[in-house]
Amino acid sequence: MAKKHWFYGKNILLTGVSSGIGFYMAKMFASKYSCNVFGVGRNIEKLENAKKVIDEEIEKFSKTKKGKLSKRGSFEYLSKDISSFESWQDIKKILGERDFSVDILINNAGIMLPFDRFENQTPEDVKKVFETNFFAHIYSYKVFLEDLKRVKGAIINISSSSALCPVAGEAVYGASKSADKSFTEAISIEHKKQLYIAYVCPGFTSTDLFRNEEGMSKLVKSVCMPAEKMAKKIIRRLARKKRRIVLGIDAHFMSGLNRLAPRTASSTISGVLKVSKDPMFDKVYPENKQKRKVK
Repeated sequence: MAKKHWFYGKNILLTGVSSGIGFYMAKMFASKYSCNVFGVGRNIEKLENAKKVIDEEIEKFSKTKKGKLSKRGSFEYLSKDISSFESWQDIKKILGERDFSVDILINNAGIMLPFDRFENQTPEDVKKVFETNFFAHIYSYKVFLEDLKRVKGAIINISSSSALCPVAGEAVYGASKSADKSFTEAISIEHKKQLYIAYVCPGFTSTDLFRNEEGMSKLVKSVCMPAEKMAKKIIRRLARKKRRIVLGIDAHFMSGLNRLAPRTASSTISGVLKVSKDPMFDKVYPENKQKRKVK
């Protein structure tokens, strides 16, 4: 039987479960830790595929020696846009109708624009990113807070390494994640004796966040962690009730550099991206593209 951590057998509401970190977290929580996971995503086809794989994993684990000694977890899903307060109210209503009481809320869903200078991005771009990466976390907090307080539950917000140090080309994404980090730190203090509240800052991870990029750069690939591995590391830190979780070589580098040299950290990171000359960053450093054309 899997070690009975504090989240063993709990009811978990998890967003962004159709792929990436969210999918692997859902699979591990539902199978290995016998949790009842209710996943939220937008793509119904991906959600159906996720359920099929996770249900198979639950069945597979239940037949093992460890699984036979533990209770059986479950996975259900709901296709819903999380970017509005009304959507979160609907989610709570639907969960109530299904007698699903939330013990742990994990805000994982996020979107990232392609690397580009902010001058080329629109107000609509900004709105879309903030609604998903930041306001959705606020809405979920408002809707489920009282329920979570009654069970002394938990809120985990997935932020980003971009919240630890500004990155040129991702001004909007970094701002949304920085706002989320600050918000989570504040409510963690406000509810210190009532709830376990944490934020996670993963470094580059192989997820659908890069679906808008023409191709992941060599630089990013060199530090990019597989989504399944990242999910495992997150769950291990959550088991120890860490409130600040930084994962990945690049994330630790950005965090340390920003602490040691706050004035120059961002420009140093920018310099690394520029000298890499990877096409992924061409819109941020168009001179690199021009130099390649001349050659």
